[in-house]
Amino acid sequence: ATEGLLRGTVLAERSSEPIPRASLVVIGRRISARTDDSGRFTLVVPAGTGTLRIAALGYETTTRPYTVAA
Repeated sequence: ATEGLLRGTVLAERSSEPIPRASLVVIGRRISARTDDSGRFTLVVPAGTGTLRIAALGYETTTRPYTVAA
């Protein structure tokens, strides 16, 4: 299966401040990561579409769809 990189920054919805040490999980896969001190992350995921669950202490857990080109 072809894989790609999913990179981004987790930001607080109201303040747009980066969220360090947030937990990211690709739903339905055994792929996860944590953000660094600047809220940045990189995941290697299968090409195609998926859903990322993002959780951090003190913030509401949310999901975001993603697409990674083959």
